[in-house]
Amino acid sequence: MGQATAGRIGSVVALVLVVAGCAASGTAAPSGQASPGPSGTSPGASPAASTPASAAPSTGGDGSIGENAAKVTDPCTLMPTDLVATLVPNAPAPVAGPEPNLCTATNGTQALQITLSTGIVNTDAVPGAEEVSGVAVAAYLERPQTDEAYLTVILSKDPAAVVYVDYAGYDGKDHKDDAVAVAKAIVATLQ
Repeated sequence: MGQATAGRIGSVVALVLVVAGCAASGTAAPSGQASPGPSGTSPGASPAASTPASAAPSTGGDGSIGENAAKVTDPCTLMPTDLVATLVPNAPAPVAGPEPNLCTATNGTQALQITLSTGIVNTDAVPGAEEVSGVAVAAYLERPQTDEAYLTVILSKDPAAVVYVDYAGYDGKDHKDDAVAVAKAIVATLQ
């Protein structure tokens, strides 16, 4: 085996080990498929910790928002279609994945992505983020770019449930209100 081939095999083995370690810890893989939030924290729990039980959220009843969030198997059922049509005009239907707790709507310019995490998930305040009141238990806004709003919404602390709303308008405008509106619509669906 040549030195170049051995080097490539070593690189592949290292990549596999990194990806396996990331999967075990719930952090993002180097490929960016489950990218961490702007604060550097992973937006999702490990797949085993967030395995939901049914296809659609419960609306009403005795269950808490956290319990209802844990039942969601397709996060795209939480995507508010009226807001998607406004924020991401002419976008095709939102697409789930590649992780099971992720849903994205994009038209090639604007993009809206939600990530729902339940089970073992951090429900602490996001250091350095702007606190936003009136959304759920707590919400924290970060602005990775001028025209991008990344909102961490603590839906419930017990059971733990968090939804991350990431809206990028790529238009030079602040999108705090847009991200908050999406989060409020998600909360309403889960009540």
